[in-house]
Amino acid sequence: MSRMAQPTVAGPDRPAPPADPSKITIFLQLGREVKKVTVEPSISFASLRVLFVDKFSYTPGQENFPAIYIRDPSSHVQYELEDTDEVKEKCLLSLNIEPLDQIKQHIDTQISHLSNDIKELKLAVASGNRPAPIADIVAQPLAESTPAPNRPNATTDAQPDPAAGNGPIASNRR
Repeated sequence: MSRMAQPTVAGPDRPAPPADPSKITIFLQLGREVKKVTVEPSISFASLRVLFVDKFSYTPGQENFPAIYIRDPSSHVQYELEDTDEVKEKCLLSLNIEPLDQIKQHIDTQISHLSNDIKELKLAVASGNRPAPIADIVAQPLAESTPAPNRPNATTDAQPDPAAGNGPIASNRR
């Protein structure tokens, strides 16, 4: 009897075989959110920043990009990552930002957008390019398929009055 090779199964005493030996799995944290990503072992600081931007839709705003921190697996202490060679399989990287900093950044961005809108509005008013009145916009049909209301038409709905000379024969004589 020939014995068939059994696939290796991950268990408590055996780790799962890596899917791609040329890549490592790391965890990114922003606030309370954590994302799992697979990267090349020799990743740069610029690539790490791009990962945070892509995975969390993070925008550093007008300030410098915050420091990236790594958690030491044995002591569970987080410290600023200074050498990307420390990025190893299943390490946790996080951005050093406070929740209040995130709120401040969001408010700053919104105020900046509002300021730009006000500047554009001032330019439009100064140049005389005023937006269409709201009444004109409301008076437009909601869609091209909206039927027009039936309104009386002077030529089709008026009853001829032969005494006044506006009947069909009278209008042909003019």
